[in-house]
Amino acid sequence: MDKENNRKPIWLESAYGPGADKMLSALGPARAQIAGAVDNFYHTLLKIPAAERILGNVSGREFDRLKKAQAGYLTMIVSPGITMDEHRRMALKIGYMHCFVGVYTDLLTESSILYGDIAGLLTSGTADEDALKRLISRRLQFDLITQIGAYVAVQHTRLDVYNQVSRLKDPETTLDLMGSVLDLLMNSFEKSLSGVAFGSVKNGTYRHMLSMGHVPFGPEHGSDTGYPTVKIRKIEQAWFNEQSFVKNHVYDCSESFDSLKEACVTKGIRSFGFFMLHDLKYAPKAYLLVCGKFPGYFSDKSMRYYWNHLADVIGGHFDMIERSRVKRQSRLSDGLTYRQLLARRRVNMYYQPIIDPGTGCTVKVEALARLVDGERIISPGLFLPSFGTSHLRDLFEIGLAQVLEKLPRVSKTPLMCSINLPPEALLDKEWLGKLPGYLVQAGADPQRICLEILESSLHDDPGVMKQLFSLREAGYSIFLDDVGAGESSLLRLVNLPVSGIKIDQSFVRSLPRSFENIDLILSLRFLTHNRGLECIAEGVENINIAETLFHMSKGQIFFQGYAYAKPMPAEDLAVWLARDNPCTPEPKSPRTLYGWYSGHIGRLFSIRNALHTIPDLIDVNRLQTAESCHLHANIRKIGGHAEIEDAHRQWHTDYARCVRRIQSEANCQDLWQTLEASKRNLQILIERAIRK
Repeated sequence: MDKENNRKPIWLESAYGPGADKMLSALGPARAQIAGAVDNFYHTLLKIPAAERILGNVSGREFDRLKKAQAGYLTMIVSPGITMDEHRRMALKIGYMHCFVGVYTDLLTESSILYGDIAGLLTSGTADEDALKRLISRRLQFDLITQIGAYVAVQHTRLDVYNQVSRLKDPETTLDLMGSVLDLLMNSFEKSLSGVAFGSVKNGTYRHMLSMGHVPFGPEHGSDTGYPTVKIRKIEQAWFNEQSFVKNHVYDCSESFDSLKEACVTKGIRSFGFFMLHDLKYAPKAYLLVCGKFPGYFSDKSMRYYWNHLADVIGGHFDMIERSRVKRQSRLSDGLTYRQLLARRRVNMYYQPIIDPGTGCTVKVEALARLVDGERIISPGLFLPSFGTSHLRDLFEIGLAQVLEKLPRVSKTPLMCSINLPPEALLDKEWLGKLPGYLVQAGADPQRICLEILESSLHDDPGVMKQLFSLREAGYSIFLDDVGAGESSLLRLVNLPVSGIKIDQSFVRSLPRSFENIDLILSLRFLTHNRGLECIAEGVENINIAETLFHMSKGQIFFQGYAYAKPMPAEDLAVWLARDNPCTPEPKSPRTLYGWYSGHIGRLFSIRNALHTIPDLIDVNRLQTAESCHLHANIRKIGGHAEIEDAHRQWHTDYARCVRRIQSEANCQDLWQTLEASKRNLQILIERAIRK
């Protein structure tokens, strides 16, 4: 079993180990060219506006150290002796750093392609040039995938912290609340934050109320009053205007920050943000000070939005503590009611269909528990926080019994049903070990029951892994739910006995507002498809999300969400399934600009992958002509205009030039700026058209 858990992905088996080390030894003196190649790499990278903005946050001395470190990192990647685990640890560390300084994933991908040019330089003229270049390319692909895994982990951590803060049960005092929040923030964001604090402004002076970690103006040594009061013009002005404000590069602080800059430099703080807490009437309550270890930490507008929104949630808690003690008692009473309903088995399982969007067919359903209190139907978001481990196990057993009793009567043909395994069950190896026997005793058909486990609840415990493999060997399908819920989720697809994954709703639901998660979703689709696993997207709530997902994935992702069907009782599910066409298949051609642009990005993703491995198989003549692309003819039909058509033509022309260079094994670094500009121009035009 341990051997199975530690197995490398098939495509990486030849990239590490004695055989790979022997091949890499042939590079010899060629590795001395890396430092010069890194200089050229940054020379090209600085032509990209996003990269120029990020690198503008570091000093000249830091930039020199960065290039030296980058050369050392690439040297390690192409050196014999490094193991996959060592490489993964290195790549995760770099991935976190890239994420914290504001590097977008598309810029990360383009940087990886530029590294491919360095691989060509290093292997040129070696005895087995093609094989050696392929080996290095696979290590670079692994490096990119692992770094993207760090981005996924960061995004999930942010969502998890937001959810935890949102669900906080208001303590007795605001001091208790501040302590809980600061402790959560520092434990969750220790890789990126040096310190956090709550503070307020009175009579033009600022003073911390409570802090944790390294912050400017910490407690005075031996002071009876604890925190000093300071007068800083910028803070006073922002408070008066009821605004938050950030500084991405402390060393560039103007005179208006006065002693704040000096205090930050002394503590090693590279960026900071003061985010205003409002009460429920939107009056200012306090400031949340967030101090970053990295320059540019707040350069991404989504990061600023996140902290502003989190501050508002915390402000709401402040307000609720000050306003009400009665509601807290009410929540305690509700929790008792929910546990009593469970004890009386007042549970009704609802079923939400999972759809193949290409055919409109129902491929399976997910069973979701509801509590019934007279005419009132209580959703899990209300009762689950009130349940302990034993209650969750009881809920699973009651729910499974209902599924086995009712589902065979719902559909004329056997229907696969997913049911959630309690996260706490993975901490109890004894209960988990008895689960296969319990399922047999309950009459569960392994071909009809799928067990969903939260990715975030997994632990690298050999005993737990053994039990999961036992369930899989017994024939039960196992799905990873809410994938993106941990830094190792991408590589766990290799080691765990899973049949498929469900993409976390936070990635899916953001698609109508932003295209920034498309690359992450495409990476998950690519990895699952290559391993023969199913991929399900939860949270498909409207036509724009459905269009975007369908055309980016070429129908390789199943959908679950309100755009197709809400969770429903077994009786309603029977009626729904009996209809001739409960769901209409997604059309092959996009109906909206959402679908059109996601299809375009999906094609771009495929071309980028091919550039790493099989550039000679790309038909450059066809790629060069936009009219050869089936998407081009649809632009006007779905609300596009001539500018979008011209931008699409330009993108095809630029990409074809780049591919032609790569096919001729020539250096194409000078084309990346042009390619980035055409890609960005097309995206801007699409976003403007959608907003209209």
